Amino acid sequence: MAEATNQPMPPEGKYHYSFSSFWTWVENNHWSYTQFRAVPNARYVAEMWFDDRMRQAWRN
Repeated sequence: MAEATNQPMPPEGKYHYSFSSFWTWVENNHWSYTQFRAVPNARYVAEMWFDDRMRQAWRN
């Protein structure tokens, strides 16, 4: 989506997205995407990806 609008993702300093809200949305709308094997677990791997994409990796 960000690539389609040629805007950075997320817009610089405007938003602080919540992983827990994102994960709940994915579980409710695309449950199969949450079902993969990972160590330590799928949610942790997804949260690391989310934090990186949303520029929140500084929290980890």
